[in-house]
Amino acid sequence: EGMSDEDLVTGAEAARILDIPRSQVAKYDERGKLPLARLDMEGKRRKPWYRREDVLKVKEYLEARAALKTVATEGT
Repeated sequence: EGMSDEDLVTGAEAARILDIPRSQVAKYDERGKLPLARLDMEGKRRKPWYRREDVLKVKEYLEARAALKTVATEGT
């Protein structure tokens, strides 16, 4: 069961899906929250690819965290 390219998104696309800065995507990558699916090199530049389902998992996590924050502040 191989991965097809439509299952992969670039770091920029991941940032757009998650509505966070590109640099934040890199942080999630470094911390292991968003596993790297593939890494291409364009000259000296890294071009990371992530699995769409992993990106969507992070999105769920971020939305759940945001919802918890909202609940926490409503009670004050």
